Amino acid sequence: MATSVEASRVSEVRDRSAERADAFRRVAGHRANRALGYVESLLHTADRSRYAYTDEQVAEVVGKLQQAVDQLAAAYKNTTPSLRVEL
Repeated sequence: MATSVEASRVSEVRDRSAERADAFRRVAGHRANRALGYVESLLHTADRSRYAYTDEQVAEVVGKLQQAVDQLAAAYKNTTPSLRVEL
């Protein structure tokens, strides 16, 4: 049978876990929305009436973005990739 001290410790662990989960939702949500905003701004560069680019340049940009997303996914699988992307 759990003592009141043990029950208190279990409760504290649950509270910390809930706080960390809330922090993740808040921070990750904010950062993801910012990242998506930057991707949306890149969409504007697809306007050929305003910008000139080659298929190779587009492939490089899209490839680097895909590489960054792949690294992000790997980070959540407990690997330690570098998240720096240079264009």
